[in-house]
Amino acid sequence: MATAGMDTLDTAGLLGLLGPQLTPEQATLIFQQGQEAVVFALLTLAKQLGEKQTTPSATIDPSTPSGQIPPYAKPAANHRAKPKGARPGHPGHCRPTPTRVDRHETHTLETCPKCHGPVRPCRSSRTRVIEDIPADITPVVTEHTIPRYWCPECHTTVEPTVPDALPGSTVGLRVVVLSAWLHYLLGTTLAQIIDVFNFHLQFKLSSGGLIQMWRRLREILLAWYIEIQTQALASAVLHVDRLRDLLAQPWEQHHARRVVKRLKRHATELFTFLDHPEVPFDNNHVEHQIRPAVIVRKNSDANGSKDGAETQSILMSVFRTLKQRGHDPVSTVIEAIRAYLRTGQLPPLPARIAENG
Repeated sequence: MATAGMDTLDTAGLLGLLGPQLTPEQATLIFQQGQEAVVFALLTLAKQLGEKQTTPSATIDPSTPSGQIPPYAKPAANHRAKPKGARPGHPGHCRPTPTRVDRHETHTLETCPKCHGPVRPCRSSRTRVIEDIPADITPVVTEHTIPRYWCPECHTTVEPTVPDALPGSTVGLRVVVLSAWLHYLLGTTLAQIIDVFNFHLQFKLSSGGLIQMWRRLREILLAWYIEIQTQALASAVLHVDRLRDLLAQPWEQHHARRVVKRLKRHATELFTFLDHPEVPFDNNHVEHQIRPAVIVRKNSDANGSKDGAETQSILMSVFRTLKQRGHDPVSTVIEAIRAYLRTGQLPPLPARIAENG
């Protein structure tokens, strides 16, 4: 056997010992051969480890999440380029022509834009319609005259209701509902909403005042929130026993037992799409629906209090439900608040609009 100081080593024998099957006795035998044998063994193992780390693993645990698998170990995806646009012969889509024209403007030309020479007018012309937002957007300030009346039955003075704003508020309903819609449905941050209203819409707002108005709006829409919860809990629930035989079998592999445990937990929810064609077979729609809540939480650094979390849950649920049912969330909530201010009771939650109108 080779010892320290010898010029040659039994490399073939050492390579046969190195590997995952190396035993303590074999490691001791390598150590007894001297320093050169130990150095050779360490270098060989380091090389094998480097090759293993740079070579995609042929066997990947099926339970490993996709995010924990390195990109080089994933199979190459065969992405087929999707042609852009609609199919040939499909009617084109464009912005509808406005039904009214608020202003007319005529353009003249004195020199050619190419050679800068003089030009002469032709007999033909064309029109071009442009829609834009005016630069001088100014809020509408309305002074409400509220006369008082004497009620002989109640022996007190009464006043007519002002349905354009919350009681005691100097800000109209459209500002309150629109700002809440921007924040809780579109995920716009509070600072961005303040900038839009203060600088672009010329409407001065403060973050504290806006939050207080959202809380008052939450208190009124709480009835709709409870109605949404009641309708969700009353939806059809199917009990499926098609997996009973499969789940009753004994499984030795731990991955199979893990899958069986999960199937037992969700057995009543797996095949709902077979009995209800309107229910999708995947959960992508639900994931997309809860994504706005995650965006709001990320953009706004979550809620600073339990009261703020309740405001978000109520207003976001109401706005999202109205949108899913085919209603304009802003206009619908404004009309509902006006009805509440007139009668003291919120109207029923609007039903889904049929697809055929």
